[in-house]
Amino acid sequence: MKLVLIGFGMALGLGLTACGGGVEHLRTRAAFDMKCGADSLKFTELGAGSYGVEGCGQRQVYVCKEPVKASYCSDWVLNSINESSPK
Repeated sequence: MKLVLIGFGMALGLGLTACGGGVEHLRTRAAFDMKCGADSLKFTELGAGSYGVEGCGQRQVYVCKEPVKASYCSDWVLNSINESSPK
């Protein structure tokens, strides 16, 4: 029984990684742009192919340049002016 649960958990984890792969690319890009630790960033989906990113007192909007498929993007573009988060 344990082998089945471990196998299911691994399959579920791989599925989530495949779907969220675009956000992982965005996490890396936003951390670099914002000079902020990737783990401290908060993501809000704003619509098809766009996310708001908050962290380290900043707030940015990113859009997907060329989606590979509906749930995956590997090329994110900053689409906002450097702005401080509201307090």
